Amino acid sequence: FRDWLDLPEALRDPVMRQWLRGLGLAEPTHYQATELVRQINEAAEDRQPCVRWPGVEVRRYRDLLYAMRPLQFPPLDWNAPFDGSELKLPLDLGTLRLSGANADARLARTLQVRFRRGGENLRLAGHGPTRELRDLLQESGVPPWQRARLPLLFDGEERLVAIADLFVGETAAELLAPLDAGIEWIDPMRSQT
Repeated sequence: FRDWLDLPEALRDPVMRQWLRGLGLAEPTHYQATELVRQINEAAEDRQPCVRWPGVEVRRYRDLLYAMRPLQFPPLDWNAPFDGSELKLPLDLGTLRLSGANADARLARTLQVRFRRGGENLRLAGHGPTRELRDLLQESGVPPWQRARLPLLFDGEERLVAIADLFVGETAAELLAPLDAGIEWIDPMRSQT
């Protein structure tokens, strides 16, 4: 975002508008564009400013700008079984499925999919340490607004076994190994950043 802010004012606005058009998003009014520049300039490095206008949110995280349609967050009580067949997530949060396996492959045990509630931890595959979900996501650079939208997979004992297709825990790795498969999360938001 620094390179964009360093552009002459006469170029900054057209560059932003072309970027938004390329994403299929509405362009801001002059006031909204000015407010975006102001908030990004004035926000401390550890802040995530967000400027909204109808149909669009532009956010800063670390050294990047993200433009997207307004986010919806899944209900905390939503959950669904996952046996490896394609699972459509609520609110257009994408699809979860097995990758690399034949189309009829199913997990030996059904997992439960839900979204973040707080306090989750994961024992990483390869006998790695148990890590807090919060720490894994921060270290991986997952933007804060995306963290509550990640599908989490749990075993029958309510232990977190995988975080979307980002992290696979020991239990999930054992279930996936006989199928020579992985977990794939097809998320429409990944293409909007």
